[in-house]
Amino acid sequence: MAAGDGLRLQPLTETRPKSLLPVAGKALLYHLILEAKEAGITEAVIVVRQHKDQIFKYFKENDPGIKVTFVEQGKDNGTAAAILAAEKEIRDTFVVLAADTVTESSVIKQVIDGHEGSITLAVKKVKNPKEYGVVELNTSNHVSFFEEKPAN
Repeated sequence: MAAGDGLRLQPLTETRPKSLLPVAGKALLYHLILEAKEAGITEAVIVVRQHKDQIFKYFKENDPGIKVTFVEQGKDNGTAAAILAAEKEIRDTFVVLAADTVTESSVIKQVIDGHEGSITLAVKKVKNPKEYGVVELNTSNHVSFFEEKPAN
């Protein structure tokens, strides 16, 4: 998912998407796709909106070595809207990764290997979930509540 406006990273994201912010000489999203590839993922569907032409150009000039397809997210915001935008490109079990995620292939592989049932959600405990989201688990470690970027 690379459609976000990157408001919290302004002014860095006023002229480019946060997914293309450079880290060690390459875009965040490029690093993420390389890690996903190392975890065994063979193709990526990138959901774009803000500064989309820059993302297209970047991946035309920087081939990550897997098939990359782009879809545009409509006016609706959020993870669900991004997944719905990509729905026509998804034909099997899939992994959703936020383009500004910094992770390693081993973590992505753990999520893939641990997948059981219809949905697997990887979460991390943080001090201030307001910046990210809130997930509550029941006694069976199943999601009982999910809220993206809550106000309180």
